[in-house]
Amino acid sequence: MRSVDDFVACAEYLVHEGLTTPAKLAVWGESAGGILVGGLMNRRPELVGAAVARVGLMNLTRALENTALGPGTTEEYGDPTTPEGRRRLADLDVYESLKKGAKLPPLLL
Repeated sequence: MRSVDDFVACAEYLVHEGLTTPAKLAVWGESAGGILVGGLMNRRPELVGAAVARVGLMNLTRALENTALGPGTTEEYGDPTTPEGRRRLADLDVYESLKKGAKLPPLLL
């Protein structure tokens, strides 16, 4: 997902330019911003010292399958009833992308 790539790139830039260190860098996201926070944590956990997901959407596949959120968002995120849609959702689903044993930064949900 391009927005997660951009979020990671912003964090990398801040560290590379010496504006902060990973230990001092915290990220925050609300609602769909949970996809950004979780995506960064899954891809580059060493890049941040802490993360906050306030009412974060982190298990997108389940949310679209089991809540009223689904019908209005399938075009943007993917339709869980189609193979292509499930693939797109899997790319965004923070919970389903967790790697067993991964060392993640502290997270406040």
